Amino acid sequence: MNISESFSISFVNLKSNKVRAFLSMLGIIIGIAAVIIVVAITNGAKEEVLQSIGTEDSFIYVVNAKYNEKTNRQIELKTDDLEMFKGLLFIKSVLPKIYKTFEVRTPKKHLKRSIAMINPSYLKTHRITLLSGRNINEFDVTQRSRVCLISKKLARLLFETATPVGQTVSLGQAALNVVGVVEPFSNQAMGEALMEDEESMDPNDLLVPYTTALRLESDLRIDEISLYVDKNYSGNALQQIQSSIEKNSKTMDDFSIQDPKEILAQIEKQTALFTTFLGAIASISLLVGGVGIMNVMLTSVAERTREIGIRKALGASQKDILYQFVIEACVICTLGGVIGIFLGVVVSYLIPWMTNHKISTSIVGNSLAVSFLFSLVVGIVFGIFPALKGSKLSPAEALRVE
Repeated sequence: MNISESFSISFVNLKSNKVRAFLSMLGIIIGIAAVIIVVAITNGAKEEVLQSIGTEDSFIYVVNAKYNEKTNRQIELKTDDLEMFKGLLFIKSVLPKIYKTFEVRTPKKHLKRSIAMINPSYLKTHRITLLSGRNINEFDVTQRSRVCLISKKLARLLFETATPVGQTVSLGQAALNVVGVVEPFSNQAMGEALMEDEESMDPNDLLVPYTTALRLESDLRIDEISLYVDKNYSGNALQQIQSSIEKNSKTMDDFSIQDPKEILAQIEKQTALFTTFLGAIASISLLVGGVGIMNVMLTSVAERTREIGIRKALGASQKDILYQFVIEACVICTLGGVIGIFLGVVVSYLIPWMTNHKISTSIVGNSLAVSFLFSLVVGIVFGIFPALKGSKLSPAEALRVE
């Protein structure tokens, strides 16, 4: 008997016992799906954190001012600090950030919104899509142009059906001209369902050139400064930033710097531990599924004892019988693995939608391949014992079974 005949017989046996075959696959299906979902959720959380500390080509070092206990005063970040950091060649971009909420006004609408202080490269680094109009350019930054970009959601809330580009919004005491409409990545994920929710705010709903934003109010304070450091820079960026601060007659006691590389190392360590822990729990279901398959195969051997005797009497070898039952176990596990992979992928895609994107997922290709191979290994391991039992039956003994 060749391999193709063994596979054909396996599928015939599965068709004749569909319910039992499905129940035996159930543990494998749940286990494989659970592993894929767990890995997708863990990887999704990791990617979210990574987006906050870096872009495709940059790491983001965040500089904050501290409260100096020696002088008993709160240190303030100033526009001079921006120029100080711009002098470092490995820094691709410098952006200040403020956490104050402004009242955004049009003749028909008043809304509370925070603003994002941007430069021309901001849209690319933060995965923001320009839908209409134009982006902020270098001229806007150097000339402190009173222009802004607004999100599609905010445009709908402020102007309803009117074309937003060319309209004016009042921000504090300043009137800003809307030059473009954008779609932040987070809003793309939310979809149309939250478009009318006035209370839901995205930090990228209102984008203003940082030089313009710093002049909106005379007493406006910079809360933190983001330094976009080239990922290809081989030197010690943190040490260089600290040296620059000290060279400008400042002290590191007044500043704290968030090093993304340290955060990245901690994230990868925690993610590996978390994935291993949850993967081990999910693997218990695979173990249970394997035991279930072994039980089904033992039952199948008992039911087909006379068939085994007839085959041996007709010349089938012990190896032929062994292969037959191992292949059947592998077919069951492989089908269960395929169904489990499909279920895991579908659920992984549905989780963000079901949770209003409070939980993000990212499917890892390696997890699909490993899950499939694991299901195949389970079939081999748990199919060998029943197969050995069936293959060792003597023809005479097998034919005497009623």
